[in-house]
Amino acid sequence: MRRWRDQVESREAQRQEEAQRAAQEAQLDQIDQDCRKQLSELDGLDEEDRDWIYSRALTTHHTPEGLPDIQAAHEEFVARENARLQKYAQSKQAPHVPGSGTSATQVPDLDDDAQRHAWMKEKLRAMNADQ
Repeated sequence: MRRWRDQVESREAQRQEEAQRAAQEAQLDQIDQDCRKQLSELDGLDEEDRDWIYSRALTTHHTPEGLPDIQAAHEEFVARENARLQKYAQSKQAPHVPGSGTSATQVPDLDDDAQRHAWMKEKLRAMNADQ
């Protein structure tokens, strides 16, 4: 009789564990669906960005209830992207040119015989004046 009771208790424990696992899986599925819905409402993101936000929310950002906080992860993503863009923009700024620079000189068209001869004469005069 004791053996039969032990088998019944063992099967009941297995059923309870399975029911508990099924309830946990259903709860996790619901959380996943809620997170995916929140992610789909975020505009201007590609799938890779959404995956980053989702994984960050799962590992780092949680609501007081312990659920993934998609909004906080999205705010971190936006701040991170803005910092990266600002850093990139600063690296692409043109160097500062002082206002006391020299004015540009005209470059002769060396394919034109008259301009080329005039340019060569000017260079020879400059060389003779330096000696």
